[in-house]
Amino acid sequence: MKRILTLLAVVLLGISLVGMIGLGKGKIGIVLDTGGLGDLSFNDAAYAGVVQAVADFGFDGIVFVESETAADYLPNLRAQAQMDDVKVIIGVGWLLTESIELVAAEYPDKLFANVDGWVPGAANVRGFMFKEGDGSAIIGALAAFQALELGFDSVGVVFGFEGPVMYHFEAGYRVGIDWALEKYQQVKGLPEKPELKLLAPYSGSFSDPAIGKQIMESQIGEGVIGSYNVSGGVGIGMMQAVAAAHANAGTTMGAPYYFGVDQNQDWWELGQFCPMSMLKRVDTATYNACKMVAEGTWESGRSLLGIAELGVYVSTAAALAESVEVEIIKGNIDAADRYTVLSNWAANRADIAPWIWAALDELEAGVISGDIVVPYVETLTDIEALRATYPLL
Repeated sequence: MKRILTLLAVVLLGISLVGMIGLGKGKIGIVLDTGGLGDLSFNDAAYAGVVQAVADFGFDGIVFVESETAADYLPNLRAQAQMDDVKVIIGVGWLLTESIELVAAEYPDKLFANVDGWVPGAANVRGFMFKEGDGSAIIGALAAFQALELGFDSVGVVFGFEGPVMYHFEAGYRVGIDWALEKYQQVKGLPEKPELKLLAPYSGSFSDPAIGKQIMESQIGEGVIGSYNVSGGVGIGMMQAVAAAHANAGTTMGAPYYFGVDQNQDWWELGQFCPMSMLKRVDTATYNACKMVAEGTWESGRSLLGIAELGVYVSTAAALAESVEVEIIKGNIDAADRYTVLSNWAANRADIAPWIWAALDELEAGVISGDIVVPYVETLTDIEALRATYPLL
């Protein structure tokens, strides 16, 4: 495992655009979304799953392409479809779905996997989708609880491009916040449900940290308890703004918070400011796509993965410890800082009341059992209806 992760670290640090690794029996093609390798989020997770699959199943290697803009999706997919030794082509991100549909029709003998999207009726396309709202509800509830406990009047989130997958996150975040408001009223014996404002801009990017920093600085100025990154590499700038706010205030933990996405980002800034991330097992999706090819079990259609299916979950101490070891190998954390990260994170969490953690466990259990329903929202009409149901100010 260490050898494979070291190989991934080398790729993350040194190779751009098109590259190949490995020795085996046919190749795996992967077309990354904008932001590419090194986003510490969606693309990195997708690529890590393929790296592990190559090691486990003996494929001949990886042909990967980083898309600089949306205009690159179609030619990148076509280029890989034309390679005889590429066994499956994985398109990473829902924004590639339309291009995958076109290229899959042009090359019906090639197999395609679409992470975060799917093409109904296409016999050579498998979609891997997630119920991101399940985990986002827990992040929203935590943000809301802490805002109410510490006297903040608003919570934040930053989205990427508006579209179906973003609506999954937004629906869950709103439902979680609303659930927390009702739970807070119950726990505190309040006569009325408290209110919070939600600052929820769409950044129009998954790759520009400067935009994330600008938005986060604005949200901090407006008094948010913290903000949830649902915008990939944009979140790097969000964390930079959070760290700067703490530096200016002379604080080392607590609000303003950063809430991570896709991968475990609790280790950022040595574990001081991110008490929870929503982990989306994109690596599992890309790994399973390769596994289906290796084992001859390929099927079209889609997989839909939530908390109950272990497709999404929120970060824990064990998950953070594992992530820290990976990031040390990749060179993002010094080995000497291993225990600093873990102790800072533990202290940050210990600053949150025990009853809140118990309430979050209750929410998670309710989502898994189906007693608490997080709508799976995919259209503008449906998200607008949900916004009206959970308006927030």
